[in-house]
Amino acid sequence: RAPRRTGCVYVGQAFAQGHFDADLAKIGTSDGFAIREKDGSVYLFGTTPRAAIYAGSAFLEDNTDIIWARPSEEFGTVFTKSPTLDFGRTDRLELPAFRVHGWNVVAIRRDYATAKWVARMRGNKAVGSEPKGMEGTLGFLNQIGGHIYWWMAHPDKYFKTNPEFYGYSKLKGARVPETLCLTAPGLIEVAAENLSQKITPDTDTLMIGFRDTWACCQCENCTAPIPLPDGTKLECKSLDAQRDCRYYSTRYWVFVKELAAKLRERFPKLRIQGS
Repeated sequence: RAPRRTGCVYVGQAFAQGHFDADLAKIGTSDGFAIREKDGSVYLFGTTPRAAIYAGSAFLEDNTDIIWARPSEEFGTVFTKSPTLDFGRTDRLELPAFRVHGWNVVAIRRDYATAKWVARMRGNKAVGSEPKGMEGTLGFLNQIGGHIYWWMAHPDKYFKTNPEFYGYSKLKGARVPETLCLTAPGLIEVAAENLSQKITPDTDTLMIGFRDTWACCQCENCTAPIPLPDGTKLECKSLDAQRDCRYYSTRYWVFVKELAAKLRERFPKLRIQGS
């Protein structure tokens, strides 16, 4: 533990231990952070590395007119220049309401200015924004997945041997490798095994996203009434998924729930999202 001097700004959990243990207990394993003052020094801390970035950003926001306006190194940060800084606000504890808070940076890849902007805005998710070789430097959640139907059962591997895994098209009168049959026997087990090969010990979240298409299986099982928790059944009103979003989204979430239960047998701490 580094020695303490008055008039300093200490960043990180190690400096706060023994001085602000009550705050650390409240923060727990969350992304919460605290800004405190003691004996003329300021302490910025949390219990995760990214919380130190949050605390530092909030500290500047509380004591200057700084604005993280855009994710740009050249013109993104706006503030009034001053020869001195007056740190008058040094008492803050913030606990996040959500486990995941951030942006899915779809259009920008490997842009560190974007990654830093997300971190300063208290985000813990900015998929694909950290440059190669710098992954993990901002402590974002390690989220994998997305439109991953083919991670679960790629047609190149399974369509010839297990055509029942794929959606039935009444128009074509056959199974076609455009989407999955979410009620196919054995698909849950195959999907869980294939996804298990993608998950690593540091994977925080798996996104089981629907394919980026309106195509849905039209077989008898995938369009059969879905039993609901209140004892009623949800009827399929159209073979066009765009005309009956309620039914087809329910069919998808039933599948995700069953697959999540299977994955948690092997990965009990894994967080699973849908889309």
